[in-house]
Amino acid sequence: LGMARAVHDNYDPGLPGDPVARSIALELDRAAHDLLLLSHRRNSAEGHEAVTVTVEPITAELPALTAPLVIPTPDPANWILIGSLMEDLRRVREEIVGGVE
Repeated sequence: LGMARAVHDNYDPGLPGDPVARSIALELDRAAHDLLLLSHRRNSAEGHEAVTVTVEPITAELPALTAPLVIPTPDPANWILIGSLMEDLRRVREEIVGGVE
């Protein structure tokens, strides 16, 4: 909800062209993939009926998150939104990988 609100309140038409915003979007896609894998593993471990997820290729079973993004200086027009999204991404990543590495 916070991410949606941050994007709604701070959206700029140039945002899709911002390389940092594209990097964040890619990491969020990877986080969604890893969250599905984590959910599937937890359900299996707890004896719950597994949700069938069809994913291809075989590497889809491997975690996709990379190292945290490092952004030295965000675009001045988007720095509030980028900062907000980075903090949300940090929290999501921390939940998936189990804390600060």
